[in-house]
Amino acid sequence: PKLIKKIIPNAKYLVINRDYRDHFLSVKKTGLLDKLEPVTIFEWKRAYYRWDKRVEEDKKNHYTFKYEDFINNPEKYLKDICHFLDIQFYPELLNLHKKRDVSLKQYKEKNSEVFHSNVYKPINASNKEKWKSELSEREIMIADFLAGKAATELGYIPKYKTFPFRLKLQMFARLSVLYLYVFIRLIISILPVKIRQKVKKHLPLINKFYLRFFKN
Repeated sequence: PKLIKKIIPNAKYLVINRDYRDHFLSVKKTGLLDKLEPVTIFEWKRAYYRWDKRVEEDKKNHYTFKYEDFINNPEKYLKDICHFLDIQFYPELLNLHKKRDVSLKQYKEKNSEVFHSNVYKPINASNKEKWKSELSEREIMIADFLAGKAATELGYIPKYKTFPFRLKLQMFARLSVLYLYVFIRLIISILPVKIRQKVKKHLPLINKFYLRFFKN
Protein backbone atom coordinates (compact mmCIF):
# COMPACT_ATOMS: atom_id res chain seq x y z
CA PRO A 1 0.00 0.00 0.00
CA LYS A 2 2.82 2.47 0.72
CA LEU A 3 4.26 1.95 -2.76
CA ILE A 4 0.81 2.33 -4.32
CA LYS A 5 0.23 5.56 -2.42
CA LYS A 6 3.59 6.85 -3.54
CA ILE A 7 2.78 6.15 -7.20
CA ILE A 8 -0.96 6.97 -6.99
CA PRO A 9 -1.46 9.42 -4.08
CA ASN A 10 -5.26 9.40 -4.37
CA ALA A 11 -5.69 5.66 -4.91
CA LYS A 12 -8.90 4.16 -3.55
CA TYR A 13 -8.99 0.91 -1.59
CA LEU A 14 -11.64 -1.72 -0.97
CA VAL A 15 -11.16 -3.33 2.45
CA ILE A 16 -13.01 -6.62 2.93
CA ASN A 17 -13.31 -8.25 6.35
CA ARG A 18 -14.34 -11.88 6.78
CA ASP A 19 -14.93 -14.17 9.74
CA TYR A 20 -11.47 -15.46 10.67
CA ARG A 21 -12.75 -19.03 11.06
CA ASP A 22 -14.29 -19.12 7.58
CA HIS A 23 -11.12 -17.51 6.25
CA PHE A 24 -9.08 -20.26 7.89
CA LEU A 25 -11.41 -22.92 6.47
CA SER A 26 -11.14 -21.40 3.00
CA VAL A 27 -7.33 -21.49 3.08
CA LYS A 28 -7.39 -24.98 4.54
CA LYS A 29 -9.43 -26.24 1.57
CA THR A 30 -6.67 -25.18 -0.83
CA GLY A 31 -4.50 -27.91 0.67
CA LEU A 32 -1.72 -25.47 1.56
CA LEU A 33 -2.04 -25.93 5.31
CA ASP A 34 -0.29 -28.61 7.30
CA LYS A 35 -0.30 -27.75 10.99
CA LEU A 36 0.02 -24.09 9.99
CA GLU A 37 -3.12 -22.72 11.66
CA PRO A 38 -1.21 -19.85 13.32
CA VAL A 39 0.02 -18.54 9.97
CA THR A 40 -3.49 -18.05 8.58
CA ILE A 41 -4.97 -16.40 11.68
CA PHE A 42 -1.79 -14.39 12.29
CA GLU A 43 -1.98 -12.92 8.77
CA TRP A 44 -5.72 -12.29 9.16
CA LYS A 45 -5.19 -10.34 12.39
CA ARG A 46 -2.14 -8.50 11.09
CA ALA A 47 -4.03 -7.43 7.96
CA TYR A 48 -6.96 -6.19 10.06
CA TYR A 49 -4.81 -3.96 12.29
CA ARG A 50 -2.77 -2.70 9.35
CA TRP A 51 -5.79 -1.68 7.32
CA ASP A 52 -7.77 -0.41 10.30
CA LYS A 53 -4.99 2.09 10.94
CA ARG A 54 -4.87 3.14 7.29
CA VAL A 55 -8.65 3.55 7.12
CA GLU A 56 -8.60 5.83 10.17
CA GLU A 57 -5.87 7.95 8.58
CA ASP A 58 -7.59 8.27 5.20
CA LYS A 59 -11.29 7.40 5.44
CA LYS A 60 -12.35 9.11 2.23
CA ASN A 61 -10.20 6.79 0.10
CA HIS A 62 -11.19 3.54 1.81
CA TYR A 63 -14.43 1.60 1.54
CA THR A 64 -14.75 -1.09 4.21
CA PHE A 65 -17.35 -3.84 4.28
CA LYS A 66 -17.88 -7.38 5.51
CA TYR A 67 -17.83 -10.38 3.20
CA GLU A 68 -20.93 -11.73 4.95
CA ASP A 69 -22.88 -8.52 4.30
CA PHE A 70 -21.79 -8.50 0.67
CA ILE A 71 -23.02 -12.01 -0.15
CA ASN A 72 -26.34 -11.23 1.58
CA ASN A 73 -26.93 -8.19 -0.60
CA PRO A 74 -24.43 -8.13 -3.49
CA GLU A 75 -26.34 -5.67 -5.66
CA LYS A 76 -26.41 -3.01 -2.93
CA TYR A 77 -22.72 -3.35 -2.20
CA LEU A 78 -21.67 -3.46 -5.84
CA LYS A 79 -23.60 -0.26 -6.44
CA ASP A 80 -21.96 1.33 -3.39
CA ILE A 81 -18.54 0.19 -4.59
CA CYS A 82 -19.10 1.56 -8.08
CA HIS A 83 -20.24 4.86 -6.59
CA PHE A 84 -17.15 4.94 -4.36
CA LEU A 85 -14.88 4.25 -7.35
CA ASP A 86 -16.82 6.74 -9.46
CA ILE A 87 -17.60 4.18 -12.16
CA GLN A 88 -20.87 3.03 -13.67
CA PHE A 89 -22.72 0.04 -12.24
CA TYR A 90 -23.75 -2.68 -14.69
CA PRO A 91 -26.16 -5.50 -13.74
CA GLU A 92 -23.77 -7.89 -15.49
CA LEU A 93 -21.44 -7.47 -12.53
CA LEU A 94 -23.74 -9.79 -10.61
CA ASN A 95 -23.16 -12.56 -13.14
CA LEU A 96 -19.41 -12.59 -13.61
CA HIS A 97 -19.42 -16.34 -13.04
CA LYS A 98 -20.86 -16.64 -16.55
CA LYS A 99 -17.58 -15.21 -17.87
CA ARG A 100 -15.49 -18.04 -16.42
CA ASP A 101 -13.79 -19.00 -19.69
CA VAL A 102 -12.93 -15.38 -20.49
CA SER A 103 -11.48 -14.88 -17.01
CA LEU A 104 -9.34 -18.01 -17.10
CA LYS A 105 -8.04 -17.09 -20.53
CA GLN A 106 -7.18 -13.56 -19.43
CA TYR A 107 -5.45 -14.29 -16.14
CA LYS A 108 -3.90 -17.63 -17.10
CA GLU A 109 -3.32 -18.52 -13.46
CA LYS A 110 -2.24 -22.13 -13.15
CA ASN A 111 -4.02 -22.57 -9.82
CA SER A 112 -6.80 -20.03 -10.33
CA GLU A 113 -9.60 -22.54 -9.83
CA VAL A 114 -7.92 -23.90 -6.71
CA PHE A 115 -7.51 -20.59 -4.90
CA HIS A 116 -10.47 -18.69 -6.37
CA SER A 117 -12.96 -21.41 -7.27
CA ASN A 118 -15.96 -19.48 -5.91
CA VAL A 119 -15.24 -16.62 -8.30
CA TYR A 120 -16.53 -18.92 -11.04
CA LYS A 121 -19.77 -19.67 -9.21
CA PRO A 122 -22.89 -17.56 -8.55
CA ILE A 123 -22.72 -15.41 -5.40
CA ASN A 124 -23.95 -17.69 -2.63
CA ALA A 125 -25.56 -16.08 0.45
CA SER A 126 -25.11 -19.33 2.39
CA ASN A 127 -21.32 -19.28 2.01
CA LYS A 128 -20.74 -18.25 5.62
CA GLU A 129 -20.42 -19.82 9.06
CA LYS A 130 -19.33 -23.09 7.45
CA TRP A 131 -16.64 -23.28 10.10
CA LYS A 132 -19.34 -24.42 12.54
CA SER A 133 -19.67 -27.77 10.77
CA GLU A 134 -16.38 -28.13 8.88
CA LEU A 135 -13.72 -27.20 11.44
CA SER A 136 -12.86 -29.42 14.40
CA GLU A 137 -13.43 -28.11 17.92
CA ARG A 138 -9.67 -27.86 18.38
CA GLU A 139 -9.29 -25.80 15.21
CA ILE A 140 -12.08 -23.47 16.32
CA MET A 141 -10.46 -23.08 19.73
CA ILE A 142 -7.07 -22.31 18.15
CA ALA A 143 -8.66 -19.76 15.82
CA ASP A 144 -10.50 -18.05 18.71
CA PHE A 145 -7.34 -17.93 20.80
CA LEU A 146 -5.17 -16.49 18.03
CA ALA A 147 -7.71 -13.95 16.77
CA GLY A 148 -8.04 -12.47 20.26
CA LYS A 149 -9.79 -9.13 20.64
CA ALA A 150 -9.55 -8.46 16.89
CA ALA A 151 -12.48 -10.87 16.47
CA THR A 152 -14.86 -8.94 18.72
CA GLU A 153 -13.64 -5.60 17.38
CA LEU A 154 -14.92 -6.70 13.98
CA GLY A 155 -18.17 -7.99 15.43
CA TYR A 156 -17.42 -11.72 15.31
CA ILE A 157 -18.33 -13.76 18.38
CA PRO A 158 -15.72 -16.31 19.54
CA LYS A 159 -17.07 -19.71 20.55
CA TYR A 160 -14.35 -20.11 23.18
CA LYS A 161 -13.23 -17.47 25.65
CA THR A 162 -11.07 -19.56 27.96
CA PHE A 163 -8.27 -21.86 26.79
CA PRO A 164 -6.29 -24.78 28.26
CA PHE A 165 -2.77 -23.96 29.39
CA ARG A 166 -1.37 -26.67 27.11
CA LEU A 167 -2.93 -25.05 24.05
CA LYS A 168 -1.56 -21.65 25.04
CA LEU A 169 1.91 -23.17 25.41
CA GLN A 170 1.70 -24.89 22.02
CA MET A 171 0.54 -21.72 20.29
CA PHE A 172 3.28 -19.70 21.97
CA ALA A 173 5.89 -22.12 20.62
CA ARG A 174 4.39 -22.09 17.13
CA LEU A 175 4.05 -18.31 17.07
CA SER A 176 7.67 -17.95 18.17
CA VAL A 177 8.77 -19.82 15.06
CA LEU A 178 6.35 -17.76 12.98
CA TYR A 179 7.68 -14.45 14.33
CA LEU A 180 11.20 -15.69 13.59
CA TYR A 181 10.12 -16.39 10.02
CA VAL A 182 8.59 -12.89 9.66
CA PHE A 183 11.73 -11.31 11.10
CA ILE A 184 13.96 -13.24 8.69
CA ARG A 185 11.77 -12.19 5.74
CA LEU A 186 12.06 -8.58 6.87
CA ILE A 187 15.86 -8.79 7.00
CA ILE A 188 15.94 -10.50 3.60
CA SER A 189 13.83 -7.74 2.04
CA ILE A 190 16.54 -5.15 2.68
CA LEU A 191 19.41 -7.23 1.27
CA PRO A 192 20.81 -6.67 -2.23
CA VAL A 193 18.81 -8.56 -4.89
CA LYS A 194 21.43 -11.22 -5.68
CA ILE A 195 22.01 -12.08 -2.02
CA ARG A 196 18.25 -12.00 -1.38
CA GLN A 197 17.62 -14.60 -4.08
CA LYS A 198 20.26 -16.94 -2.68
CA VAL A 199 18.98 -16.65 0.89
CA LYS A 200 15.34 -17.20 -0.13
CA LYS A 201 16.22 -20.68 -1.32
CA HIS A 202 16.78 -21.70 2.30
CA LEU A 203 13.48 -20.36 3.68
CA PRO A 204 11.68 -23.74 3.25
CA LEU A 205 14.00 -25.08 5.97
CA ILE A 206 11.98 -23.09 8.52
CA ASN A 207 8.80 -24.77 7.31
CA LYS A 208 10.45 -28.19 7.68
CA PHE A 209 11.60 -27.27 11.18
CA TYR A 210 8.08 -26.14 12.08
CA LEU A 211 6.37 -29.25 10.75
CA ARG A 212 8.91 -31.57 12.33
CA PHE A 213 8.51 -30.24 15.85
CA PHE A 214 4.78 -29.44 15.80
CA LYS A 215 3.17 -32.60 14.52
CA ASN A 216 0.14 -32.46 16.84
